[in-house]
Amino acid sequence: MNNTTTTRPPLMNLVAEHLAAAACHADANACGDVTSPWHSLAGQVRLVAGGVGPVCDDELVTPRPFGVQDHLDAALAALDSIPSGEGPPDLVVWAWRVADLRALVNAWAGEP
Repeated sequence: MNNTTTTRPPLMNLVAEHLAAAACHADANACGDVTSPWHSLAGQVRLVAGGVGPVCDDELVTPRPFGVQDHLDAALAALDSIPSGEGPPDLVVWAWRVADLRALVNAWAGEP
């Protein structure tokens, strides 16, 4: 079994920061209602952020104007810009999870 560790590209930390910011926006959208789907989304986004990389809350990325969707788009763009073989072995899994969360937010945008 190979026990070597892979150095994480700096973009993975940027992805985690965008995800943490998206979770903060989702919490704000929930307006303190723990039964809100936004509250649930915030938890899911935080789980993905924790898997992608450590997040230092006092160094979050600059908030983006369109909230959750904008930060999820930025996270996915950063993941997509990591060349194959230079990211962690589970890079595709994280990109899939972020795309899945983004699709969920897109579906909510179409609801009345």
